Amino acid sequence: MNQKKLAMTCRFKHNKLNNMTFEEVEKLVVAWGYEKGIIFIGNEKKQMCKTFAEFGELSDEVLKNNREKIKDEAGDVLVTLCLQASMQGFSLSDSFFNLCYNGEDETDCLLSILDSISYCSNRLHSLSSLQCAGAISKWDMQTIVESLCNLLQHYQLTPAECLEFAYNKISTRKGKTIDGTYIKEE
Repeated sequence: MNQKKLAMTCRFKHNKLNNMTFEEVEKLVVAWGYEKGIIFIGNEKKQMCKTFAEFGELSDEVLKNNREKIKDEAGDVLVTLCLQASMQGFSLSDSFFNLCYNGEDETDCLLSILDSISYCSNRLHSLSSLQCAGAISKWDMQTIVESLCNLLQHYQLTPAECLEFAYNKISTRKGKTIDGTYIKEE
């Protein structure tokens, strides 16, 4: 499997978003983010905190080796990254060029993701809210996406199916946005 190219534009197989690419679902996620009042200049730090929270949930499921929950939580991480990328002025799918499976085990993948997210978080932390837009580059985001894709490869999952799974869940969710953070109804 080493150096196997990951299919980033993988078509969905069996759901209401049939035949949509990652890029197409990402547009729906970003539109949802605007509609819910999550995407705006000055909300980048809170969105990074949300990414950390979702990454923690993903890590828990990887440790439990629960493939369905990994798909769910990886999708949630991808949603937060799509929203963050939009706030930074680019598309997350722009980060999907030349990604290859590198053979890391699941724990190394998690640590690589954490390292990449921490790097981006540290960049945002040192800036004022007005300086955060554009502070995370496509390359920064690519390092997170690459490690996440390598993790998903272990479970025979694609970013496209994980994002689609998450979008199907959030698109019908009820809740409200308070100070840039979406709070779902329980």
